Amino acid sequence: MLWIEKQQKQIIININDNLKEKLKLELEIVVWDKNGKIIKRHRQEVKSWLKNFALFLKHQLHNENDVVVDTGGASATIICGLSECDLSYHSAGYGSLEFSANAGDNDDSFGIIVGSGTATVSPDDYNLASKIPHGTGSGQLDYDTHTFESPTITNGTVKFSISRSFKNSSGGDVNVNEVGLVIRSLSKAADKVCEDVKFLIIRDVLDSTVTVPDGGGLTVKYTISTSSDFVVNFIYLLYALFSGGSQDVTDTDGTSQTIKGSNQFYFDSERSERYVRKEIYNLIAGDDNDTFGVVVGSDNSTAWDVNQYNLASKISHGTGSGQLDYGTHSKYDLEELSDRFRIKISRSFYNGSGGQVSVGEIGLIGRYYISEGYSPDQFSIGPYYFMILRKVLSSLVTVDPEATLVVNYYIAIPK
Repeated sequence: MLWIEKQQKQIIININDNLKEKLKLELEIVVWDKNGKIIKRHRQEVKSWLKNFALFLKHQLHNENDVVVDTGGASATIICGLSECDLSYHSAGYGSLEFSANAGDNDDSFGIIVGSGTATVSPDDYNLASKIPHGTGSGQLDYDTHTFESPTITNGTVKFSISRSFKNSSGGDVNVNEVGLVIRSLSKAADKVCEDVKFLIIRDVLDSTVTVPDGGGLTVKYTISTSSDFVVNFIYLLYALFSGGSQDVTDTDGTSQTIKGSNQFYFDSERSERYVRKEIYNLIAGDDNDTFGVVVGSDNSTAWDVNQYNLASKISHGTGSGQLDYGTHSKYDLEELSDRFRIKISRSFYNGSGGQVSVGEIGLIGRYYISEGYSPDQFSIGPYYFMILRKVLSSLVTVDPEATLVVNYYIAIPK
């Protein structure tokens, strides 16, 4: 949804994207018997992105700490890097900054999890109603590793999938009624863990009970896709975050760059002044900076395409002919409405060019940056700038001289 407000010396463009419409999430469950024969297939649309997901997305886009509720029901802060914790002492060794849903074999603490509960989904859910634990005892399932299918593009739709298998060696049938996805956010400096938070972002109750026979098993598969406004880089970003692995994106110059959901680096035990920060997708550019954040362009004749990596004709920062003065961003707390959560990012553009400037497209460009400061051998990964969204306006919006354009971008996550 897009609506425009015109006031004296100010034009406001409001864009409200419903994540459920723009980002499709489907669930598939396959059950097999003790002989490996498939005995059931279950498919349904995933309806329940939780409040934790809205906070996680806001954390990424705003590049700021946020408080989620972990799987134990406690408030927990997900941080933007090791600059947020006391490194007055740590031993030598490798540290890491990680986002991932890629739990290993036998680990039921994060990744795809299953349960037997049937309680109605609430946006405030922080765990399954009754998680089925890993094991071979009565009522348990053996949790396997995860499999990630790399992003693919077919007929303008880009998608990837994450799946996990569970084997039943309990000696009896096990009933599955609910599934969920838990993300892990980890920051550590060698032996010093600054943050290790596991939090549920998706929970769905199945339309019907899935019974897993003894000796058999099931595979749970999530497929995430988009086919409008968001471009391929957004799916690539989610793939890197969920898999904890590497993914190539195309930056705004058309160059291929590699981003990672997890990054490792070495710590010398004597360097307590190390400052390591992670920006996986920061939208909050400063004043006069047109390299990332909310950006505007003049072309509304070039249609949206999933492979686009920049605006068709970006309007640059400045006061010359055809330019706009890019202001700072405003960011807001997560807004909770009766039927949805909403993330808001706002930016203003002043026309000091002396003539009219026409706007026909709007983009979201983020910065990926892993940096270390205050150290003799400073290192960094990036910064890389890549677009995740391009919105084409149905008609040009004219910004008069000495007028201000305000772009309010909302991401709505339905309850």
